[in-house]
Amino acid sequence: MDSLTHVVMGMAIGELTLGKKVGKKALLWGALAANIPDIDGIFQYLFSPASSTLFHRGISHSLLLLALLSPLIALGINHLYKSNRQSWKGWFRLVFFAWTSHLCLDVFNTYGTGLLEPFCHVRIAYDAIGISDLFFIVPLIATALISLISRKTSKVPQIASAVALSLSFLYMGFTIGNKQNIEHFAENELHRQGVSYTRILTSPLPITNFAWMIVAEDENGFWKGTYSMTTEDVIRFDYTPKNYELALEIEDIKDFKTLQRFSKGYYVLRKDINDNIILSDLRFGSLSSNGITQGTLGGGLNFTMQTTPDGKLEIERSHPKRNVTPVNVKHYIKRILKKS
Repeated sequence: MDSLTHVVMGMAIGELTLGKKVGKKALLWGALAANIPDIDGIFQYLFSPASSTLFHRGISHSLLLLALLSPLIALGINHLYKSNRQSWKGWFRLVFFAWTSHLCLDVFNTYGTGLLEPFCHVRIAYDAIGISDLFFIVPLIATALISLISRKTSKVPQIASAVALSLSFLYMGFTIGNKQNIEHFAENELHRQGVSYTRILTSPLPITNFAWMIVAEDENGFWKGTYSMTTEDVIRFDYTPKNYELALEIEDIKDFKTLQRFSKGYYVLRKDINDNIILSDLRFGSLSSNGITQGTLGGGLNFTMQTTPDGKLEIERSHPKRNVTPVNVKHYIKRILKKS
């Protein structure tokens, strides 16, 4: 999820665990603890663009690091405030649950999370909720504001935090069930349209859970489409060939293999005007107007690759267009509210 979601989730957990005892300090430490796993972003730039894709949400998002460091961080906070030994348990609960919330939320995004690192390198990704979702975050923002302006003696922040967390997790449950329904609908659409495929990916576009991206793979390429569950009865698919023959000269280079692993095979290749190979990871939808209003997946995660004379790859990475701008939000709302 985005950093703001983790911040307000951590604040709600901080309020619920220690708000009555330590006041607004619980909000601060809840927000910080909930963002500890994303400390890997500071070190990403020490790696190549290819290697950084697997470093992010890797060991820093593992259950092992949570188990090892959360007690130590709680001990450090307890020492900072010179609290009694009994208070360590409260700080530990705050740090542990705020940190755990980060890992749990990230599992349901597209990127993939290395929960089992370093023992298992499988990237867990359920693709049920977008990296930014208004319906999930709004209750948490509201309760964060309530906690910030309320007095320590007030019971309102505790109640608001409990309600906000309950609503957010109920919504998360909805997204899990909704994904199953979307996938079933997409499979029926592919069958109705006579499309043969070997596997399918469904992933929500950012902002809400009501607009989805569908990618279906066959031997030579991918059928791609977007679908608004509120206004559309069919999915319009476009076909993009894999063009894997473009990679014959680089298929044994380590960085290229890393990108193949990161994309889980959901990628296509093409060449730009300078004859450089571009790898497009199809798992990431776009919030650009084209990505929202058309059945294409423009604006996904792209890697431009150029082979150097010594046989290495120079890679430039461009991120999906997820900016929540007035124009993009306008197109998105039009897509999910107005029949095309």
